[in-house]
Amino acid sequence: MVLPDAPPLRIDILTPDGGGLIGMTSCPGRIEPPPAPPRVLATDLDRVVATGAGLLVSLIETHEFEQLGVASLGADIIARGLAWEHLPIRDFGVPDLAFETAWVRMGPDIHARLDAGGGIVIHCRGGLGRTGTIAARLLVERGMESEAAIALVRSVRPGTIETPDQLRHVAGITSGSWTARR
Repeated sequence: MVLPDAPPLRIDILTPDGGGLIGMTSCPGRIEPPPAPPRVLATDLDRVVATGAGLLVSLIETHEFEQLGVASLGADIIARGLAWEHLPIRDFGVPDLAFETAWVRMGPDIHARLDAGGGIVIHCRGGLGRTGTIAARLLVERGMESEAAIALVRSVRPGTIETPDQLRHVAGITSGSWTARR
């Protein structure tokens, strides 16, 4: 029996005011439960590279790399010449203190990349809850009101920002908090 190829990795793109590209996707190369066709990590990473993004941000927890069959994801993306950051968030959760501490370091780098017209791709397991939350957070930090950011992210990638806690997290970000620092 020949298994069908998996469809191309879906990467939904936001183009925020001020420049750059924010891609939202599910975990590249993740092992899907049957009957879904198997994904191929190398093929999915080629799709990430094709967006022109220079950074892949992984929001999955450390144990999920093995669980999803992508233990080599970080090394494989770096081998393709992209930067990689691992900023784990619990599935269906919101950023915790460890994330916020890392964001103090990474957030400015991400915004600077966007300001320069560069791109990032964000992923979690399914590309919805955690991914949408951080994509909307970036938009709010760049000056968009939270309600508008949530609506935009959901219009580009339906189903994103899955829980009330995730909605509250985005609503709690100060609009323009990044642009005020420039």
